[in-house]
Amino acid sequence: MESSRGSSSKAQSRHCRNIRLEEQNHDYRRNYLPFTIPSSFYNIVHVHRFTTNDTISTLINHFESCYRYSIDTESDRFTYDLSLIQVHSIPQHLPSFIVLFEINHLPPSDSSLMGKIKLLFSLLFRLGNIIFSWGSMSDELKSAIQMNLFTWPVSALCINLQDEFPGWYRRALPPCEACGSIQSSNKAMSSKSRCICTSNFPYVKSTDKWSLQNAIRYTVNRFLDKSSTKKNWNIMLDPNYSPLSSYERCKRINYAIYDCFAVTLLHQAIYDKWTLTQLREAELISLFTSNAPPHSSSLSSSTLLENISEDENETKSTSLSISNALLRSSLPLSNLLEDISDDEGEDDEVFISSLSRHHDTDQLVNTTRHVDVFSTAIPENDVIELIPSDQELSSNELPQPRRKCRSTTARIRRNRKRNMVKRSYRDRHIIYRNVYHRFTLKQIKNILRDRDVRYVHPKLDKSSRILSIGMKKSSLVDLYFDRIPGDLFDKFHYQQYRRQEH
Repeated sequence: MESSRGSSSKAQSRHCRNIRLEEQNHDYRRNYLPFTIPSSFYNIVHVHRFTTNDTISTLINHFESCYRYSIDTESDRFTYDLSLIQVHSIPQHLPSFIVLFEINHLPPSDSSLMGKIKLLFSLLFRLGNIIFSWGSMSDELKSAIQMNLFTWPVSALCINLQDEFPGWYRRALPPCEACGSIQSSNKAMSSKSRCICTSNFPYVKSTDKWSLQNAIRYTVNRFLDKSSTKKNWNIMLDPNYSPLSSYERCKRINYAIYDCFAVTLLHQAIYDKWTLTQLREAELISLFTSNAPPHSSSLSSSTLLENISEDENETKSTSLSISNALLRSSLPLSNLLEDISDDEGEDDEVFISSLSRHHDTDQLVNTTRHVDVFSTAIPENDVIELIPSDQELSSNELPQPRRKCRSTTARIRRNRKRNMVKRSYRDRHIIYRNVYHRFTLKQIKNILRDRDVRYVHPKLDKSSRILSIGMKKSSLVDLYFDRIPGDLFDKFHYQQYRRQEH
């Protein structure tokens, strides 16, 4: 009886909290300008099982030259499982990349594409990077750790801006005439001189955690929309495969990416201890770019980590993980590179050469082994016999073809490797279309032939009902894209096709 009362009281308090947050969101929407970022500042990339290898390679090349990131996650409202990981890069030059990892739609763990995705995570969490978040990353990324996408603790320096924001905000406030507090820009304020105006603080207690929406509202006077917090995030968001309407899909994507943008907007002011005036007067481009070098592990014992860590225990674990990361930072990368197919050797060579610049592998490259070469002395008593002339004639015979010299297992292994290469070329130029469940592959091929579409290898995924139509050239994709409308294989066209058959 008591347990039922306790659960009902929790549900009632949760309901009241949701109503209060909805009213706050509506009030902010009405009174403040929306927080927006120009679309030229970023590129959105969806990572799932249909993502091409070229797209992942582009992200890998970008991550190799970037050392600061903001990260956020979304969980499903029904299952509470991790469904989406948003990563925003803070590069030296715009545009940046906002990557949406759709966790429930990733490729199989033994595929080469999954190997590259794991390599992307290892570059994200490598030693020297700084990852900013709003909340504890270890709690939000627990499901991704169980999926073996990366190991924890990571080598990168992880900073929870939510814990650092209250102290920074009190120090960063300009002088307040209402309560007579005076703030020095060089020295931290004493407890007596801090501003106590209720208009500058949404919370009564100083220990209350700030929401990201309130942080944006009280720092830059902008509205961060949080109306899509409770959503079903298991659904794909990629416009090419999402079943959502265009309005609902864009609304969810904007919600996901702007949570990362808000963290990016605040990271430099909190990390470099700016004043609130400096943040408000800074150019937007300077807030979304960073020329900072890789973070040095020698800073782990300085005052930087003392101001950033959540508590003394977390500071110790952070410094230990950074000091030991040099011994293990190259291990996950080498293992991941071994999992990727040999057919992508050129890409692997690029990854290794670029990673060597960040992991100080020049010593390994330069430490070549010295080999001594000695001349062999032949004793005088030994006789060197010449090869008879009749044996020389045997060398003039035609050699046997190499395929006849291979064993059966070697032929199978070689054929499998060649087939993998052919499949990689087959999947380079593809047009994707949704298919009504009663369409068969034979009917689809007949429709493509009637429309004079020269396909290579159409493949129908029975579970997701996604049709992939391969092309030999990228120019054919542009030529046939309008010839194969997006609704060509829907229910209406299926019924029309069946009537034509009869």
